[in-house]
Amino acid sequence: MGCNICRREPCSCKTELPEIIKCSDSRYYSNKNLMNRDTDEDQSIKQTIGKIPMGNLLDFKHALEQVSKVRAFGNKKYPNKHSYKEIPSPLLIDATFRHLWNSGLDDESGVHHIYHAIVNLLMIAEKDKL
Repeated sequence: MGCNICRREPCSCKTELPEIIKCSDSRYYSNKNLMNRDTDEDQSIKQTIGKIPMGNLLDFKHALEQVSKVRAFGNKKYPNKHSYKEIPSPLLIDATFRHLWNSGLDDESGVHHIYHAIVNLLMIAEKDKL
């Protein structure tokens, strides 16, 4: 059968799932047990096979909080929160580099310039569906 994510033997996706999966009735299962069983036999276990392990983002809690602060600041400054989709990508790239060349905190938001650069890159990736 191969990998439960990509279904290939040997695995080509190299996806690492969280160590513990919580199912809908609050029982916990080890991924090792989940990966070694026939997935059709017990549908009460939350299926994660083939799904993106979004919990991996929790490793970056501080950074994601700062990115969220920058986005909240931008939403106040520019009331149309989707207006970034109308900005040509080269202008967002220019803004990204300006933030990368600065060090310390942004004068307007009080958040480090690196997080402004990350938000610009996220906007480019989202609007251009990269």
